[in-house]
Amino acid sequence: MKKLSVYIHIPFCVSKCAYCDFLSFAGRGELHAAYADALASEIVASKTELADYAAETVYFGGGTPTALPASALVRLLDALRGTCKVLPDAEITSEANPETANPQNLSELRAAGFNRLSLGIQSFDDNLLKRVNRAHSAETARDAYAAACEAGFENIGIDLMFSIPGQTTDNFERTLRQAADLSPEHISCYGLTVEPGSSLAGDGYEPDEEADRAMYALAREILPENGYEHYEISNFAIPGHRSRHNTAYWNGQDYRGFGLGAHSLINGARFHAGTCLESYIASNGASPRQNVEFLRESDMRAEFMILGLRLLDGINCEDFSRKFDKNIYREYGAQIKELTAQGLLEASGNRIRLTPRGIDLSNQVFAKFI
Repeated sequence: MKKLSVYIHIPFCVSKCAYCDFLSFAGRGELHAAYADALASEIVASKTELADYAAETVYFGGGTPTALPASALVRLLDALRGTCKVLPDAEITSEANPETANPQNLSELRAAGFNRLSLGIQSFDDNLLKRVNRAHSAETARDAYAAACEAGFENIGIDLMFSIPGQTTDNFERTLRQAADLSPEHISCYGLTVEPGSSLAGDGYEPDEEADRAMYALAREILPENGYEHYEISNFAIPGHRSRHNTAYWNGQDYRGFGLGAHSLINGARFHAGTCLESYIASNGASPRQNVEFLRESDMRAEFMILGLRLLDGINCEDFSRKFDKNIYREYGAQIKELTAQGLLEASGNRIRLTPRGIDLSNQVFAKFI
């Protein structure tokens, strides 16, 4: 059977963060049950489509999946298991924000087969959390982490953010050290970006580029000192605990998204679901696919390079040859030579990877392959 990664979108949150332009809604509790019904129907309707696939990762994202009761998430996982094969060793993740990660819900999720939790902590500074309208405190975050451990989760990731308004490098260093002291298996560190439509954009906030780079450098220094391997531009893991779901994306594997606005890439066809919540519910999850795009091989080669170079292991040249029946240097030799001369890429053995300087200037590298 062909391997697949599955993403299930839950678009509800307790509150809307100041930096957020994701497809999510604060509150709307009156629509939670109807949305879960529509989502379950969409999953079940894909049985024929997914007959030849086996899911090796399942990821509930949002929004905040744990804004729904655990019973609803378990029902959706059961619907997926009845629709396509979910491998016995599949990585099954739910995102959670601390304010919705209560012990009872976490225990129910763990008992149902969820084996990885991704906690959106962002910072251990209460003042900074308030500035970006996070609904939890540092204490709530620590309590949620402890509850996840108590529930039996042995693979926990936490998300941290830098370049928050008012944040200093000293402040971010304290957050990094407090995160490492918890000893989660995975830590993601993302620089805040001001997206159009977010309230921060309306306030005119712009991160300071020099401070942003200094905070990122701290993550690259402190987390490896505490046993975390820096395996992707924004991600660090205890060896053996890399995010299998996200790695599937970076390796260009097929994925199927379910739920409002969820994106899919199946057999070279990319599409996403509709983005109107009421229409999605009214259609019982059968809203038409939008922006259907059949990727050209040149598009797939470019994505292979861009996504593969996000991984610090870099690109295996033989993988490129097997996938496209082409030599990577014949296709991209000029770009690789130029970027190597600039000190942004290095070729070693059968691999091409970003240099430390290339990590900082990764967007400049990726632009060469578009």
